[in-house]
Amino acid sequence: MYKKCSSLFILISSLCFLTLTGCTVIKAPGSEANLKSNLDFLIEQGKIHWDKRIDPAEAQLSHNFFSKAYHARRLDPDMAALYSRSCHYLGYYMEEDPEKKNMYFLEGKRIAWAVLETDSDFKTALEDSKTDSLAGIIAAIENLSMEYVPVLYWWVANFSRYLADRPVIERLNNRDLIETSLHRIQTLDPNFFYGGPNRLFGGIFARIPGVDLELSYRQFNISLKYSPDYLGTYVLRARYLHTKAGNREQFVKDLKHVIDADPTLLPEVMPENLLEQEKARMLLEQEFILFE
Repeated sequence: MYKKCSSLFILISSLCFLTLTGCTVIKAPGSEANLKSNLDFLIEQGKIHWDKRIDPAEAQLSHNFFSKAYHARRLDPDMAALYSRSCHYLGYYMEEDPEKKNMYFLEGKRIAWAVLETDSDFKTALEDSKTDSLAGIIAAIENLSMEYVPVLYWWVANFSRYLADRPVIERLNNRDLIETSLHRIQTLDPNFFYGGPNRLFGGIFARIPGVDLELSYRQFNISLKYSPDYLGTYVLRARYLHTKAGNREQFVKDLKHVIDADPTLLPEVMPENLLEQEKARMLLEQEFILFE
């Protein structure tokens, strides 16, 4: 299986190289149709392997196909969102080495942002800004349209995962940028990715020093109202909020709820739910260390 996939990658990479370099190539009749067919093939294969992403090898293959498809169609927000999400999945669920985790998160952040910067409204808002660069970027984010919600979300998800273990000052310096992005997603599609914006807000508010933890509780509760069967919300709440608040009883309650839950209730994210159950078991084993 891997030999077959490797051969495909070599063939496809060669085709992409000839297409994207500045060399003069004589186009054969129907060559544009062939390129579209190759692109469709890459996307289709990426999605086939993505459906089997509970297997680390399949998740990696999916990432490889989405990467090649993205580089063949850079300006497509949907393609960038698929690729960025696959980076987040590998970094958060599959990789154990902290440095390699961050490599995936930064990769997902980078390719998502590259697409956001191509939006004409984003460029206009950035150019029209008369203040500092951060204010201009924030104005540009506030100007993004509905089609950019998925890629903006996965940009935030990757970036916030990366920042989670960074120094406090780095998290604080990026707070306005992250929160503006989440507010924009909430405005356009508040229930995106199973209450995702509120879930991320809940984790962020729990980790920033000096923030009233009630804000974190509120955000997690809203996320769970949107999607009570997405198990990652409970795990994130237990990991960051309940440990910081010293709420051992709720910590155990959330994690046991996840372990006992039916991960198939949301078929599209069943792999994520299954892996969140594993995270819950591991966290529960650390109960005495976290609350000593």
